[in-house]
Amino acid sequence: TEAVIVINNGNVKETYSIKCSSSSRWSLGSSPGADTFSIQSAFHSSEPTAGNFENQDILTDALQQCTTAVFSIDGTHNGKEVPVNAQRKLWLSLKTPLSTSTTAQQEMSITITAGSP
Repeated sequence: TEAVIVINNGNVKETYSIKCSSSSRWSLGSSPGADTFSIQSAFHSSEPTAGNFENQDILTDALQQCTTAVFSIDGTHNGKEVPVNAQRKLWLSLKTPLSTSTTAQQEMSITITAGSP
């Protein structure tokens, strides 16, 4: 497992917002179900266990702003007020559907935007 490295290459502190989308048969949900997947993301310096992710780490199809708790394993690494040239490791935890009506490959996208703190 490898983290997604997110770098602030701007010239001011940035606060990130994150969302997920899917244009395939599977839909995004808060928990897995029939043709429904769930995905959690969180910043942390090292790979977290599945049990480290919490409800505030669940991605939705709307941008959610990072805080010291939202999208952070323990608050030590987060996407809030990230300094210039700093990098953060973003970890993902995918929970696949409990059942599926397709055998076709499914695609999902994670979007990260940066804004002023």
